Amino acid sequence: MFQLPTNRLEQFLAKETGSQVRIVDARRLTGGASRDSWALDVEVADGEENGHHRLVLRRDAGGVIEPNALSREAEFRILNRAHAAGVKVPRPRWLCTDPDVIGAPFFLMDRLEGESVGRRVVREPGLSAARRQLPKQMAEQLARIHR
Repeated sequence: MFQLPTNRLEQFLAKETGSQVRIVDARRLTGGASRDSWALDVEVADGEENGHHRLVLRRDAGGVIEPNALSREAEFRILNRAHAAGVKVPRPRWLCTDPDVIGAPFFLMDRLEGESVGRRVVREPGLSAARRQLPKQMAEQLARIHR
């Protein structure tokens, strides 16, 4: 099982932010056979990025990857363009294409809270109000993507 080398990740983030960085929590998220996703809580000591950041790290995990699958760099760039166009996606933060940092290229983006499991979205009684708004919200976001 892959262990995230937090010390090297802290060094990478320190270079990117120009500040001392401390990872206060790192946990692997479920799902994905060929990609890892990690929830990170990061403290940046000072500068423009000063404060607490709730992030997601996405990296290739090895194994069989679909031949047409996007690289982490391509995924980051598409996410960046969507975010700039006003699509409701997590804000992309930092990209690293150097596999020596944590063993594979990766990127970090803001972590958004919410439910992502489709069957829970359609079945959970507590999400009934959200389900009524979902079709309109999806249409709005699809229109932004197509624009």
